[in-house]
Amino acid sequence: MKKLLTDWGFTRQGWSNNSRGEYLVFLQLVLLAAFTILPVYQLPGFKIQSTQLIYLTWFLASILSSIGLTFIIKGLIDLGKNLTPIFFDIKSRREETWLSDKYPDYSEYRQRVKKLIPGIY
Repeated sequence: MKKLLTDWGFTRQGWSNNSRGEYLVFLQLVLLAAFTILPVYQLPGFKIQSTQLIYLTWFLASILSSIGLTFIIKGLIDLGKNLTPIFFDIKSRREETWLSDKYPDYSEYRQRVKKLIPGIY
C-alpha cells in the first residue's frame, strides 16, 4: 500500500505542505463516504413501513455502491502517477498558477480559452 501511495506521488512532505492537493483528496474520500451512507439514511419523521422495501433499498444501495467503488478503484489504478484532486475549479486554479510559472505565454492563452467548459466557463 505504501508503494502504491508513493507511486501516486503522496509523500510525508506532501501531506505536511499539501504540495499536490493531498488535503483535497482526503476531503473527497470523506465526501465519498458520506454519499455512500446518504442513500440509506432515513429522515426523521419519514419511515418506510415495509420491511421488504427496506431490504430492497439496502440491496440496491449495496449494489450501486459496489459498482461505484469498482469504478473508483479502477480510476485510481488507471491514473497512477497522474492522480490529482478532482475538485475541478480549485484544482484548475492551482494548475493555472503552476502553468503560468512554467510557461510565460500561458497568461495570454488563458484569456482566450475557457477554464473548464469550452465556450462557457
